[in-house]
Amino acid sequence: MSAISMHPNSASPSRETVDEEINTLRSRLEYLELLVAKQDGRAGVRGNPNSGSIDAAPSSLLIKAEFNHLARECIDAEVTADFYCDILGFRRIPRPNFEDEENGNPVSGAWLHGHGLNLHLIQTNNIPLRTTLLGERVKHFYANWPSVDHFAFVCKDFEEKEEMLRARKVQCKRFGGEDSKAGITQLMLLDPDGNVVELSDCAPPVGEVHCSREGKCEEEKDNENLRRDELIYI
Repeated sequence: MSAISMHPNSASPSRETVDEEINTLRSRLEYLELLVAKQDGRAGVRGNPNSGSIDAAPSSLLIKAEFNHLARECIDAEVTADFYCDILGFRRIPRPNFEDEENGNPVSGAWLHGHGLNLHLIQTNNIPLRTTLLGERVKHFYANWPSVDHFAFVCKDFEEKEEMLRARKVQCKRFGGEDSKAGITQLMLLDPDGNVVELSDCAPPVGEVHCSREGKCEEEKDNENLRRDELIYI
């Protein structure tokens, strides 16, 4: 880390530089606090709360970041935006008027927000290629799901959601169930660009591997689900 010059004649550091220095100092302080906690026998572990050791390398603690958005390249960004708004309950939010850095042409698309997720849709500039990829992706996903790349939402009224999707002729397939390994019922569906989205009726609490429904009324289940590490509901 390079120190910020405080000489009276030096140029003032930019806001970005100051923020970066502050974040680096905070990260190092957190690491030192972990070391002290470990020496005092108070340090827990990520993934194994009983081992009393720190399993993260010091360098990893210097990275301060948070998830911001998911971006998707679209054959028709407007069609995809309508899908996520009408089917999955997203809403449109303001978006800058982007331009291609090489030729200055406008880059169309849409920014959406819903269920704690920012979704950025980008209009492709190569529709024929993306259309070919769509066919290949759909073929691959049909042959291999649910073990394919996807992102997931936990939803209430799962049966009603499934009926609605089928009534609107959204391509989807059901997997799992209460007797499955994780106790999850999944509904895998495709968006207009062939991306897989999962809807499920529950998710295990963080650190656990199975949804437990035994002896719990619906209200108790809902309250428990709402406490689960900010899971996303639709």
